[in-house]
Amino acid sequence: MVQQADAPLPHDASVADKDLLFYYDKLFPFGELSKWLTYKNSPHLPESEANDPLFFAKREVCFTCRKPGGLDNADEFFLRWQSFRTVEEMKEKLKDMSSLVCFKFDFGAVYSVPVSEKDSSHSAFRPEQKELVFDIDMNDYDDIRTCCTDKRVCQKCWTFLEVAMSLLDAALREDFGFENILWVFSGRRGVHCWVCDSSARLLPSDGRAQLCEYLNICTGTDQQVKKVTLRGGRVQPPSVDRAFCLAYRQFQRLLEEQDFFASNARALPASGDFPDSAAPQFHYQKLLNYLPDLSDSSSSHSRPWKGNAKNERRDGRGGGVFAAAKPHMSAWVEKRLREKSGFSSEELFNELCAVSGCPRPRDFSGRVEDVKQIPSFVKEIVLAYSYPRLDINVSKDIGHLLKSPFCIHHGTGRVCVPLEVAPERTRGASASSRFDPARVPTLTLLRRQFDDPSRAHLPPHQRTSLAPYLDFFRDKFLYTLLKNVAEETKYVKKLLEGVDARVKPEVCF
Repeated sequence: MVQQADAPLPHDASVADKDLLFYYDKLFPFGELSKWLTYKNSPHLPESEANDPLFFAKREVCFTCRKPGGLDNADEFFLRWQSFRTVEEMKEKLKDMSSLVCFKFDFGAVYSVPVSEKDSSHSAFRPEQKELVFDIDMNDYDDIRTCCTDKRVCQKCWTFLEVAMSLLDAALREDFGFENILWVFSGRRGVHCWVCDSSARLLPSDGRAQLCEYLNICTGTDQQVKKVTLRGGRVQPPSVDRAFCLAYRQFQRLLEEQDFFASNARALPASGDFPDSAAPQFHYQKLLNYLPDLSDSSSSHSRPWKGNAKNERRDGRGGGVFAAAKPHMSAWVEKRLREKSGFSSEELFNELCAVSGCPRPRDFSGRVEDVKQIPSFVKEIVLAYSYPRLDINVSKDIGHLLKSPFCIHHGTGRVCVPLEVAPERTRGASASSRFDPARVPTLTLLRRQFDDPSRAHLPPHQRTSLAPYLDFFRDKFLYTLLKNVAEETKYVKKLLEGVDARVKPEVCF
């Protein structure tokens, strides 16, 4: 999916009531949204083992609203526990701006009874399913990104999220077999992931928590020296080595764009400043903390390892190459600082690769043999600076609310567009093929494009720069999802026709 060239102007961030009404009426893909969130359950067909006419009515919808005419959202408030029999009814509610303007809406779980019966159902009201969701926010990278802080996001920042999406997407597909995964730009500085397979939707909260614990490699806190701690030795679980392999292919770009290990690169807090008494470390100091130390005999990294002859001569300690990594790199850093020549991230990391006997990111082939030759402390460093930083609480709660795709972000005016994730993308990707958050259409831009007389001959959904995102959502994500749902429904019907009538339908999902 290639973004259109139209670049939003700075004043495009406003979200006016009249433009929202236009968007809900003319451009928002309510039809496609209905096909997605109903999973082929039709309110117009009778109830059966394969159809629940109240399926969408059981889904919680939460509106974020303001009074008509408001622009700064200072008076915004939430309306939870809303429900509608159809998506079309929800559309009419959104278009009715006489008393409230709903500029954002979130979806929660599908409950055992319609949400409108929540208060009268008491204990019978319980969550039964919801998409498995993930939320990755750029704020969580403030301790390692050097280009921006706080709410600011640039193309260099986005590389972190590109890598994170490719790693998480691969894990969800290869380790858990999920197929129907939707990635969505949050509208400002993050991404959301919706896993829509029936097996994911029916996971209980404890199952979601266990899955998240499996995926969550970055477990260190700000008070800990290391964000990532792997088991010793060069051989890691296949999931870790796969994540490292994907990350290492793109690590060269991070080294060049962020240059976080450079001699003058410090980690800044979100505010952009810090008291003199609590000045943060340089990133190269953080890197040195990951290296095994001669004095740390308990470290699994410091086990003797027979490197090649070149590395043995470089280190001067025979087989103790790994144990000598920290003193060697510390001396190398001190020498460059003393000579006032400084160093770049690439220079520092390439020196680490040389002393560790592993390929540089630029030369990495991705072969299994090469991955196995890379020591665990190098993998820890790479994953600490590239692995997805997950908000586990978002994912493990089956009732957690998440913003709908194609909503307008009230702070930026940008559309929360779906994203196409290409796990196989490497450092060779051209600039034109990369997603740029600054080129995502805004509400006012869409209005200008739609009203442009030169585009009047086009179908409504093709008049604006939203078109490629709509096409991707409908033709790729939704097509595959509905095909899979149809196959599951067919299988259930076959079971119920007598192949094995004792099997309950829910076991197939």
